[in-house]
Amino acid sequence: MRRTIGRFCAVVPPPLPAAAATATSVSSSSAQGDATEKKQRKFRFESGYSDKGTNYEERGAFFSTFMGAALMSLGCSFLFVPLYRIFCAPAGHGADPRFYTVEGQLEREERSKEMGTPKKLMKMRFLSDVGNTMPIAFVPLQKEIEMLVGEPALAFYSAYNRSTRTLLGVSSYTIAPPEATNYLNKIQCFCFEEQRFKPHELVEMPVFFFIDRDMLHDPLVNWLDEMILNYTFFNLERTREVIMRQS
Repeated sequence: MRRTIGRFCAVVPPPLPAAAATATSVSSSSAQGDATEKKQRKFRFESGYSDKGTNYEERGAFFSTFMGAALMSLGCSFLFVPLYRIFCAPAGHGADPRFYTVEGQLEREERSKEMGTPKKLMKMRFLSDVGNTMPIAFVPLQKEIEMLVGEPALAFYSAYNRSTRTLLGVSSYTIAPPEATNYLNKIQCFCFEEQRFKPHELVEMPVFFFIDRDMLHDPLVNWLDEMILNYTFFNLERTREVIMRQS
């Protein structure tokens, strides 16, 4: 289309159809959308944002903490042996006979003979107990005594028959801790022997004993400072009746 304005002649392009105009606008919009999406992707890449929601920094921190704890536990397991040798082994705590060889025991015995046996003061406590069918009052005359290991000591127990009939009884004893039982030697004792109590009779029974010096060379018990000796009296007649009924 040609249009004349004054002396000049201008060429005006013909108007585009409606469909072509629509296509042109769509293409420009898509171009703007692509540019916007590229900008967003660039922003996400630079800021470390991820569409999947994965945080690699948190994963790295968790993994490093886990590995640090594992390495610390492994290091502590290797430190247990030297710590035991420094603090526990000299006192004999936690010792196990399986870890002591015959050669090592002989070497320790020779060394102790050369150095001499040290003296140690031991506190011995006394307890008493009576069976349900034994109507007597049975008590130690002393609660505790102090004695030297290897030296003899004397203690007394007293029993009183509270019934009006003659009683036959027998006693047994226990040592605490049980590991020290083999080192208690009795010179005179009323245990495991039949005892006769007349009606309302008061009887005093001695216990003459000593603790073997070999206890000082045993790492399982050489750290002990106190032992407990407990006697229990049982009614021998009632025990015989129960045995006869069951037989």
